[in-house]
Formats: sequence, C-alpha cells, structure tokens
Amino acid sequence: MISLIIAFTLILQPKLAQDTLFNFRITEEGISWEKVYNTNLEIETVTKHLLASGVFKQYEVVAGSIVGTTKRFIPDYVGAGYKISRIPNWISRSYFQGEVIIDFKEGRYKVIVKRITKDVIDYDDFRAFEDTAMDGPRFSKIFKTHPCAEILQFTLDNFFVVKVKKDDW
Repeated sequence: MISLIIAFTLILQPKLAQDTLFNFRITEEGISWEKVYNTNLEIETVTKHLLASGVFKQYEVVAGSIVGTTKRFIPDYVGAGYKISRIPNWISRSYFQGEVIIDFKEGRYKVIVKRITKDVIDYDDFRAFEDTAMDGPRFSKIFKTHPCAEILQFTLDNFFVVKVKKDDW
C-alpha cells in the first residue's frame, strides 16, 4: 500500500509542480491569476477604491462581488525592475486584458483574472495569452525563464492592492 502511495505521488508530482507560477495557475479554462489580499479596511472602502482605480473597462457589482473586464494594459516592466532590452517583445509590445472576479470576506478579498488575452501593438494580432504562455498542458519555457511571469505578476498585483494612506498631517 505504501509503495502504491509513493508511486502515485511520484507520478503526480511533476504535473502538480507545473500548475502554478507566482500567482498564475493552469486550470481547465486556461491560465488564471489568483491572489488573496488581507486588509483592515471595510469591504465598502475596498470596493470603492477598486472601482475608482481605473483598472476596469466595464464592471458590475453582483451579490457583493465585482465582476468585470480590465482595460487594455501594457505590463509595467519598468516598475518590476527591468529594462526593455531584457524582456521579450510579446511583453513590451502587447496590450493585455482579462476578465476579473473579486470576492470579499471580512478582512480579505480574492482577485481572479482569467481569460487573459494579448493584442500585439500595431499588428492587431489578438490572441489568447495561453498561445504564448503555455506549451501543451504546462507553462512555456519562455514564460518561466524570462521575466514575463514576474512582470505580469507585478503589474496585476499593483492593479488590485489597496494601499492605505495614513493621515498624519
């Protein structure tokens, strides 16, 4: 019995190791980005901040959740600490967009971005993010080894983090 469990674990381990990278995860629907944020703020305050942030192209508040689509954005490679010469063109020369679901619980909120698409600037080459970021059922080598995932992680994280300003006049 123990050898069966060990064999099962060894078979599944490589697959499980490939399913997540930073906050990106491969699901049956493709790649999604998911992060839980802790906060001391009221849910209403967080909601107002996120809706006023300018991240959304369109949104609606449904049963206490925010459901919407991000505006097109170019990943913030400079903020992530990279120069344009160190990143692939498909990051620096593409607009990205995704569907967003934000759920709230007391003291935290969870952001899921899925159905991410990219549109190459000046070429109208609109395609699914998975075309570049996946190789079969796993993350592609370029997505893992270049700073692509790290830059997109930084960009999405900054979109959805609610920063509290102290009023220390």
